[in-house]
Amino acid sequence: MLTLIRRHTHPLAGVMLALPILCQASGSLPIPESKQSYPSFNACVEALKTQYLADQQRVSALQTLPEGRTRQISLESKGVQVFGKDKAGYDATLWYHNGAPRADLQQMEVSHSFEERGYECQGPQMILRGRNGYTLSTFEPMSQPQ
Repeated sequence: MLTLIRRHTHPLAGVMLALPILCQASGSLPIPESKQSYPSFNACVEALKTQYLADQQRVSALQTLPEGRTRQISLESKGVQVFGKDKAGYDATLWYHNGAPRADLQQMEVSHSFEERGYECQGPQMILRGRNGYTLSTFEPMSQPQ
């Protein structure tokens, strides 16, 4: 019976089983959790606010670069949130969108990557968690010259 199965198994069957793993539309890598201590809970919350401001300053509107390439940075966040007298947090996702014209398709191919961070103050200690990743490229109509 075993000989019969081997004789009728396609030589690429193993590759075809691994294909879904190789052809994923997105991916991410976690960053190691880190902790930082502050003199007080209020100082930790101020550090959250400083990080939120820094992330807001990284945002940039859609820019058209040489050769028709595009770039945009956006921020998804609810800002700093305080959950009581000794717990606060700040969650943010920075998105990086980079486009390149595809003359063969008459469309823009836009790649998307992200930095996801979660900052949490537990008393005077801040805990940072996060991941970096990407999603499948999207295709958009090319802008018409004016």
